[in-house]
Amino acid sequence: MKKIVLAILALALAFAFASCGARLNKPGDPAQYYDTVLPGRGISEEGGEKSPAETDAETVVIPKISKFFDVVVKETESGILYLPYTDEDGNETGDIIIVGYNGTSFNVKIPPIIDGGNVRAISEGAFFGKPYIYTITIPDSVTEIGRAAFSACPSLRSIKFGRGVMVLPEAVLRNCKQLTKVELPDTLEVIGDRAFEGCISLEHLYIPPSVKEIGHDAFMTCERLTLDVSDNEYAAEYAKNNNVNIDLAASYKVFRRQVYIGLGIGAAVAAVSIGVYLYMRSRKEKEQPW
Repeated sequence: MKKIVLAILALALAFAFASCGARLNKPGDPAQYYDTVLPGRGISEEGGEKSPAETDAETVVIPKISKFFDVVVKETESGILYLPYTDEDGNETGDIIIVGYNGTSFNVKIPPIIDGGNVRAISEGAFFGKPYIYTITIPDSVTEIGRAAFSACPSLRSIKFGRGVMVLPEAVLRNCKQLTKVELPDTLEVIGDRAFEGCISLEHLYIPPSVKEIGHDAFMTCERLTLDVSDNEYAAEYAKNNNVNIDLAASYKVFRRQVYIGLGIGAAVAAVSIGVYLYMRSRKEKEQPW
């Protein structure tokens, strides 16, 4: 009776192993020890015909989700991460876009050229929250900066923008609480919404005359900040309407310029009036008979 039971158990175990699939390993071939053929896949012996499963696997084309998945992020020796810059149609232009930073330097100087391409742009959030950066210098080659590119850098104290920058995007330096020095180029035209919000250590900022637009809450909670608007009447008006402190000397300079302009216009009007009066008088004198 025991022999019959043992025989039945042996047959059951043999059937179970057979149904789970076969090992490709051959005696003395440890390299294939963990290769298993799953049920329904088929196998092909070396030198024989390929199974239908293998043939199908070679002809299957995996669709691309996005062209960007084919691009590998590169890194400079200083830890700057970058990619080829692409236009709106996805075509590479030969320029470079900065997308991140893995370096350890306290003072970051972005190079104007990387791998032979001009550094044209800095992507959205590229330096967001980097804890150990003290200073950042941006070259003139950069013409585009993404939203919040340098936001929330807790140790950032100084940043200099190159002359290629015409627009500071939204929240570009938001919540950089140790920031004390900002150099804006004389080419800058737009300061975006909340650009300097939360920069509570920033005490002085010169607004160049080129600035034509300042966004909503651009200097919100910058309680120590005093704007130098001596060369920009638009910025002076913005500061007045948004309760932003302005340099009194600069304010006087703007006021004095406005007075001079007013006096100049008044003098011109007066000169024209006198000229017209004298002309009309001379005509009357000529018309009168002697």
